[in-house]
Order: sequence, then C-alpha cells, then structure tokens
Amino acid sequence: MTWRDLFDMVIVSARKPEFFQMSHPLYEVVTDDGLMRPSFKACSGGLYSGGSAQMVEKSLGVHGDEILYVGDHIFIDVSQSKVHLRWRTTLICRELEDDVSYNFICCGFVWSHGCVFFGCVLPLHPESFT
Repeated sequence: MTWRDLFDMVIVSARKPEFFQMSHPLYEVVTDDGLMRPSFKACSGGLYSGGSAQMVEKSLGVHGDEILYVGDHIFIDVSQSKVHLRWRTTLICRELEDDVSYNFICCGFVWSHGCVFFGCVLPLHPESFT
C-alpha cells in the first residue's frame, strides 16, 4: 500500500486558488516520469494535473461535505475549499512533525471512500504545554 491508495483521486499542479473557482485543462499523469495526456473526465484512483474542483465533484459523483480535501496551506487549501465548496478539510503541517511524533499519540480511523486519516491526537506529556 502506498500513500496514493488512501485517496480516491490525487491532483497536482492544481493552480490554487483558481482551482476552486475556475476550470483549467485536465491531464492524466500516466508514467512515474510525469508523462501526461489530455483527459476529459477524471476517474477514481487516478493521478491528474490541473482541472477544477467542479470536475472533481462531477467525476466522483459527490459534492460539498461529502469530500475530504487534504492540503498543506491553511489559507489556500483549508479556507478556500471550505468557503467556496463546503468541502471537509484536513491540514498537513510538516513543521509540527517532530513535535507530534514526540508529544502525541495518534489513533487512526477510516473516512468514507477508503480515505484513512488520523484523529484522536492525545498529548503524552501534557505538562510540556504549560
């Protein structure tokens, strides 16, 4: 299992924040070297470049809070996807990786459509936050 197996669809070079409000050409990434071909419809399990949020909703047949969007930028990824589309959001914050691995226990749980993410973050040493 790889990290891509955790998601219904992976999109790179999305041109955010335009991705959430405008439509751009969609390309399927077909090789590990990044070779792409034009695509007119995204399929579950695919790796794509470009496109739009509306295309994601149409291709997966879901919308609004039925989608869990994972991003690493608090304003563009989390705020914009929530404001414009009402998507559920998860923020990845690499800067806290060392703190989390040292101070917290993460209990995994499964989200719909086979996406796995972590919740139940519990401090191991609560006194370290005082």
